[in-house]
Amino acid sequence: MLVRTFREPIYRARVTVLVGCAKEAVEWVRREMRVSEWDLEGAQGACSRFQLVGGKVRFVVWVEGFDGRVADQCNVAHEVFHLAHSVTRGVGVPACWQTEEALAYLFSYLMGVVWRWLDRERKVVEGHGCASG
Repeated sequence: MLVRTFREPIYRARVTVLVGCAKEAVEWVRREMRVSEWDLEGAQGACSRFQLVGGKVRFVVWVEGFDGRVADQCNVAHEVFHLAHSVTRGVGVPACWQTEEALAYLFSYLMGVVWRWLDRERKVVEGHGCASG
C-alpha cells in the first residue's frame, strides 16, 4: 500500500492519502487514527475526517487501486473532491456559489499534490485483485 501524508498550505489541513487494498487501509486507519471502526466494504474509495486526541483533525483519503485507467483517475478525483469539500466545511466555508472558487482552488491544489505523488511513484498499485478476508 502507498501512503502519502502532507499538510495543505491554505487551511493547514493534515491529509493522508492511501492507495491499496481495503483491508490494508482499514488496518492502517485503525492503527494510526486509533479508531475501532472504519468500514470500507463494497467501496472503491473513501474520504474521512478524524478528530484525534488533543483536538487535532486529520483527513484520510483512500482509493482501492490506481493503474492509470480512466476509471481509477475519476475515482481519485471523486475522493479528492470530497476531501476539498470536507476541509473547507471544517473551517467554516459553506459550499455555495459565493465560495465555489475557494473550493475549486483547493481541489486543484490537492489534485496536483496527489497526481505528482502518483507520477513519482511510477508503479502500479494493485488493489483491484486484492484477496478478501
